[in-house]
Amino acid sequence: MDLIVNFPSLPPAIQQQILNGPGLEPPEGVTPDFSKPGNRPGVAISVSVLCLTLVTLSVVARAYSRFVVQKKIRLEDFLGIAAFGGYAGMAWGFYTQLHYGGFFVNQWNVRFRDLEKIIPSALIFSILYAVTMVFAKPAILLEWTHIFVLDREHRAFYRVAHTIIILNVLLYVSGIIADTATCIPLSALWQPWIRGKCINKKALDIATAYFNLAVDVFIFILPQRIIWNLHMPKNKKIGVSIIFSFGILSVARIQHFP
Repeated sequence: MDLIVNFPSLPPAIQQQILNGPGLEPPEGVTPDFSKPGNRPGVAISVSVLCLTLVTLSVVARAYSRFVVQKKIRLEDFLGIAAFGGYAGMAWGFYTQLHYGGFFVNQWNVRFRDLEKIIPSALIFSILYAVTMVFAKPAILLEWTHIFVLDREHRAFYRVAHTIIILNVLLYVSGIIADTATCIPLSALWQPWIRGKCINKKALDIATAYFNLAVDVFIFILPQRIIWNLHMPKNKKIGVSIIFSFGILSVARIQHFP
Protein backbone atom coordinates (compact mmCIF):
# COMPACT_ATOMS: atom_id res chain seq x y z
CA MET A 1 0.00 0.00 0.00
CA ASP A 2 2.90 2.35 0.77
CA LEU A 3 4.16 1.86 -2.78
CA ILE A 4 0.77 2.89 -4.21
CA VAL A 5 0.54 5.98 -2.01
CA ASN A 6 4.04 7.04 -3.05
CA PHE A 7 3.51 6.04 -6.70
CA PRO A 8 4.31 9.47 -8.27
CA SER A 9 7.72 9.58 -6.58
CA LEU A 10 8.74 6.02 -7.48
CA PRO A 11 11.31 5.28 -10.22
CA PRO A 12 9.73 4.72 -13.66
CA ALA A 13 10.71 1.03 -13.64
CA ILE A 14 8.83 0.45 -10.36
CA GLN A 15 5.83 2.41 -11.65
CA GLN A 16 5.64 0.20 -14.73
CA GLN A 17 5.95 -2.89 -12.57
CA ILE A 18 2.95 -1.77 -10.50
CA LEU A 19 0.89 -0.76 -13.54
CA ASN A 20 1.56 -4.10 -15.22
CA GLY A 21 0.81 -6.02 -12.03
CA PRO A 22 -2.56 -7.31 -10.75
CA GLY A 23 -5.34 -4.89 -9.89
CA LEU A 24 -5.84 -6.72 -6.59
CA GLU A 25 -3.58 -8.82 -4.42
CA PRO A 26 -4.44 -12.46 -5.29
CA PRO A 27 -5.33 -15.00 -2.59
CA GLU A 28 -2.54 -17.09 -1.17
CA GLY A 29 -1.40 -19.73 -3.64
CA VAL A 30 -3.09 -18.04 -6.64
CA THR A 31 -1.01 -16.70 -9.53
CA PRO A 32 -2.54 -13.89 -11.63
CA ASP A 33 -3.25 -14.94 -15.21
CA PHE A 34 -3.54 -11.99 -17.59
CA SER A 35 -3.48 -14.09 -20.79
CA LYS A 36 -6.41 -16.36 -19.85
CA PRO A 37 -8.29 -14.53 -17.10
CA GLY A 38 -11.45 -16.64 -17.40
CA ASN A 39 -13.29 -14.05 -19.45
CA ARG A 40 -16.50 -15.08 -21.25
CA PRO A 41 -17.08 -12.24 -23.71
CA GLY A 42 -19.30 -14.30 -26.00
CA VAL A 43 -22.09 -14.51 -23.44
CA ALA A 44 -21.87 -10.82 -22.52
CA ILE A 45 -21.75 -9.64 -26.15
CA SER A 46 -24.60 -11.85 -27.38
CA VAL A 47 -26.96 -10.87 -24.54
CA SER A 48 -26.14 -7.16 -24.72
CA VAL A 49 -26.44 -6.99 -28.52
CA LEU A 50 -29.80 -8.76 -28.40
CA CYS A 51 -31.09 -6.40 -25.71
CA LEU A 52 -29.78 -3.27 -27.44
CA THR A 53 -31.31 -4.38 -30.75
CA LEU A 54 -34.73 -5.05 -29.20
CA VAL A 55 -34.72 -1.73 -27.36
CA THR A 56 -33.65 0.20 -30.47
CA LEU A 57 -36.35 -1.41 -32.61
CA SER A 58 -38.97 -0.68 -29.94
CA VAL A 59 -37.95 2.98 -29.68
CA VAL A 60 -37.92 3.45 -33.46
CA ALA A 61 -41.35 1.79 -33.80
CA ARG A 62 -42.77 3.92 -30.99
CA ALA A 63 -41.30 7.15 -32.39
CA TYR A 64 -42.62 6.39 -35.89
CA SER A 65 -46.08 5.64 -34.52
CA ARG A 66 -46.29 8.78 -32.40
CA PHE A 67 -44.42 11.33 -34.54
CA VAL A 68 -45.38 10.18 -38.06
CA VAL A 69 -48.58 8.14 -37.93
CA GLN A 70 -50.59 9.56 -35.03
CA LYS A 71 -48.84 12.94 -34.88
CA LYS A 72 -49.94 13.07 -31.26
CA ILE A 73 -46.94 13.70 -29.04
CA ARG A 74 -46.92 13.70 -25.26
CA LEU A 75 -44.30 14.30 -22.58
CA GLU A 76 -43.73 10.58 -22.08
CA ASP A 77 -42.61 10.25 -25.71
CA PHE A 78 -39.71 12.65 -25.12
CA LEU A 79 -38.95 11.00 -21.79
CA GLY A 80 -38.74 7.64 -23.55
CA ILE A 81 -36.29 9.00 -26.13
CA ALA A 82 -34.17 10.53 -23.35
CA ALA A 83 -34.18 7.18 -21.53
CA PHE A 84 -32.98 5.48 -24.71
CA GLY A 85 -30.11 7.97 -24.93
CA GLY A 86 -29.06 7.04 -21.42
CA TYR A 87 -29.38 3.36 -22.26
CA ALA A 88 -27.18 3.74 -25.35
CA GLY A 89 -24.57 5.43 -23.17
CA MET A 90 -24.78 2.53 -20.73
CA ALA A 91 -24.01 0.19 -23.60
CA TRP A 92 -20.85 2.19 -24.36
CA GLY A 93 -19.73 1.85 -20.73
CA PHE A 94 -20.55 -1.85 -20.84
CA TYR A 95 -18.41 -2.48 -23.93
CA THR A 96 -15.56 -0.37 -22.55
CA GLN A 97 -15.48 -2.54 -19.46
CA LEU A 98 -15.71 -5.64 -21.63
CA HIS A 99 -12.75 -4.49 -23.72
CA TYR A 100 -10.38 -3.69 -20.87
CA GLY A 101 -11.42 -6.14 -18.18
CA GLY A 102 -14.12 -8.46 -19.38
CA PHE A 103 -16.75 -10.18 -17.29
CA PHE A 104 -16.61 -13.19 -14.97
CA VAL A 105 -13.00 -12.12 -14.29
CA ASN A 106 -11.34 -11.90 -10.90
CA GLN A 107 -9.76 -8.51 -10.25
CA TRP A 108 -6.31 -10.01 -9.69
CA ASN A 109 -6.45 -11.24 -13.30
CA VAL A 110 -6.78 -7.64 -14.53
CA ARG A 111 -3.74 -5.40 -14.84
CA PHE A 112 -3.64 -2.37 -12.55
CA ARG A 113 -3.25 -0.03 -15.54
CA ASP A 114 -6.54 -1.31 -17.00
CA LEU A 115 -8.41 -0.41 -13.81
CA GLU A 116 -7.76 3.24 -14.68
CA LYS A 117 -10.05 2.70 -17.68
CA ILE A 118 -12.51 0.21 -16.15
CA ILE A 119 -13.40 2.22 -13.03
CA PRO A 120 -14.26 5.48 -14.89
CA SER A 121 -16.37 3.53 -17.40
CA ALA A 122 -18.14 1.75 -14.52
CA LEU A 123 -18.83 5.13 -12.91
CA ILE A 124 -20.22 6.51 -16.16
CA PHE A 125 -22.32 3.36 -16.51
CA SER A 126 -23.76 3.91 -13.01
CA ILE A 127 -24.58 7.56 -13.70
CA LEU A 128 -26.20 6.79 -17.06
CA TYR A 129 -28.20 3.98 -15.48
CA ALA A 130 -29.64 6.53 -13.03
CA VAL A 131 -30.35 8.92 -15.92
CA THR A 132 -32.13 6.12 -17.79
CA MET A 133 -34.31 5.30 -14.78
CA VAL A 134 -35.10 8.98 -14.16
CA PHE A 135 -36.75 9.08 -17.59
CA ALA A 136 -37.91 5.50 -18.22
CA LYS A 137 -40.13 4.84 -15.20
CA PRO A 138 -41.93 8.22 -15.34
CA ALA A 139 -42.52 7.63 -19.07
CA ILE A 140 -44.26 4.33 -18.31
CA LEU A 141 -46.33 5.79 -15.47
CA LEU A 142 -47.39 8.87 -17.44
CA GLU A 143 -48.45 6.66 -20.33
CA TRP A 144 -50.53 4.54 -18.01
CA THR A 145 -52.24 7.56 -16.43
CA HIS A 146 -53.41 8.61 -19.90
CA ILE A 147 -54.76 5.11 -20.47
CA PHE A 148 -56.40 4.38 -17.12
CA VAL A 149 -57.34 7.77 -15.63
CA LEU A 150 -60.34 8.82 -17.70
CA ASP A 151 -62.62 9.97 -14.87
CA ARG A 152 -62.71 10.63 -11.14
CA GLU A 153 -63.18 6.93 -10.43
CA HIS A 154 -59.48 6.22 -10.91
CA ARG A 155 -57.99 9.37 -9.36
CA ALA A 156 -56.18 7.20 -6.79
CA PHE A 157 -54.25 5.64 -9.69
CA TYR A 158 -53.21 9.13 -10.79
CA ARG A 159 -52.04 10.17 -7.32
CA VAL A 160 -50.09 6.95 -6.68
CA ALA A 161 -48.44 7.11 -10.11
CA HIS A 162 -47.31 10.71 -9.63
CA THR A 163 -46.09 10.00 -6.10
CA ILE A 164 -43.91 7.19 -7.46
CA ILE A 165 -42.64 9.49 -10.23
CA ILE A 166 -41.57 12.15 -7.70
CA LEU A 167 -39.87 9.62 -5.41
CA ASN A 168 -38.17 7.99 -8.40
CA VAL A 169 -36.74 11.29 -9.65
CA LEU A 170 -35.58 12.35 -6.17
CA LEU A 171 -33.83 9.05 -5.50
CA TYR A 172 -32.01 8.81 -8.82
CA VAL A 173 -30.99 12.47 -8.85
CA SER A 174 -29.51 11.96 -5.38
CA GLY A 175 -27.77 8.86 -6.75
CA ILE A 176 -26.27 10.86 -9.61
CA ILE A 177 -25.02 13.51 -7.18
CA ALA A 178 -23.55 10.82 -4.92
CA ASP A 179 -21.82 9.14 -7.87
CA THR A 180 -20.23 12.36 -9.06
CA ALA A 181 -19.13 13.20 -5.51
CA THR A 182 -17.93 9.72 -4.50
CA CYS A 183 -14.42 11.10 -4.28
CA ILE A 184 -13.12 14.65 -4.41
CA PRO A 185 -11.24 14.79 -6.70
CA LEU A 186 -13.05 12.04 -8.60
CA SER A 187 -9.81 10.69 -10.07
CA ALA A 188 -8.89 9.40 -6.59
CA LEU A 189 -11.26 6.52 -7.35
CA TRP A 190 -8.95 5.02 -9.98
CA GLN A 191 -5.66 6.65 -8.94
CA PRO A 192 -5.32 5.72 -5.24
CA TRP A 193 -2.10 7.71 -4.88
CA ILE A 194 -4.10 10.93 -5.21
CA ARG A 195 -5.05 12.33 -1.83
CA GLY A 196 -8.80 12.85 -1.80
CA LYS A 197 -11.92 12.62 0.34
CA CYS A 198 -14.20 9.69 -0.50
CA ILE A 199 -17.61 8.69 0.84
CA ASN A 200 -19.04 5.24 1.48
CA LYS A 201 -21.99 4.79 -0.89
CA LYS A 202 -22.97 1.37 0.42
CA ALA A 203 -26.03 2.62 2.33
CA LEU A 204 -27.32 4.56 -0.68
CA ASP A 205 -26.68 1.62 -3.02
CA ILE A 206 -28.64 -0.72 -0.74
CA ALA A 207 -31.48 1.80 -0.43
CA THR A 208 -31.56 2.19 -4.22
CA ALA A 209 -31.75 -1.58 -4.70
CA TYR A 210 -34.70 -1.90 -2.30
CA PHE A 211 -36.40 1.12 -3.84
CA ASN A 212 -35.97 -0.37 -7.32
CA LEU A 213 -37.67 -3.56 -6.21
CA ALA A 214 -40.51 -1.69 -4.49
CA VAL A 215 -41.14 0.61 -7.47
CA ASP A 216 -41.05 -2.27 -9.95
CA VAL A 217 -43.60 -4.19 -7.87
CA PHE A 218 -45.82 -1.10 -7.54
CA ILE A 219 -45.68 -0.39 -11.28
CA PHE A 220 -46.50 -4.03 -11.98
CA ILE A 221 -49.46 -4.06 -9.58
CA LEU A 222 -50.80 -0.57 -10.30
CA PRO A 223 -52.88 -1.32 -13.43
CA GLN A 224 -53.87 -4.85 -12.46
CA ARG A 225 -56.98 -3.98 -10.41
CA ILE A 226 -58.39 -1.87 -13.23
CA ILE A 227 -57.56 -4.54 -15.82
CA TRP A 228 -59.22 -7.33 -13.86
CA ASN A 229 -62.37 -5.22 -13.34
CA LEU A 230 -62.84 -4.75 -17.08
CA HIS A 231 -65.91 -6.29 -18.65
CA MET A 232 -64.24 -8.82 -20.90
CA PRO A 233 -63.52 -12.58 -20.95
CA LYS A 234 -60.91 -13.87 -18.51
CA ASN A 235 -58.50 -14.96 -21.26
CA LYS A 236 -58.49 -11.42 -22.67
CA LYS A 237 -57.85 -9.98 -19.21
CA ILE A 238 -54.84 -12.28 -18.92
CA GLY A 239 -53.55 -11.08 -22.29
CA VAL A 240 -53.97 -7.41 -21.39
CA SER A 241 -52.31 -8.00 -18.01
CA ILE A 242 -49.30 -9.61 -19.72
CA ILE A 243 -49.01 -6.74 -22.21
CA PHE A 244 -48.90 -4.16 -19.42
CA SER A 245 -46.31 -6.26 -17.61
CA PHE A 246 -43.86 -5.97 -20.51
CA GLY A 247 -43.04 -2.33 -19.72
CA ILE A 248 -41.85 -2.88 -16.19
CA LEU A 249 -40.17 -6.19 -17.07
CA SER A 250 -38.12 -4.41 -19.74
CA VAL A 251 -37.04 -1.75 -17.25
CA ALA A 252 -36.17 -4.44 -14.71
CA ARG A 253 -34.04 -6.14 -17.38
CA ILE A 254 -32.09 -2.91 -17.99
CA GLN A 255 -30.89 -3.15 -14.41
CA HIS A 256 -29.02 -6.35 -15.29
CA PHE A 257 -28.36 -6.35 -19.05
CA PRO A 258 -27.49 -3.09 -20.84
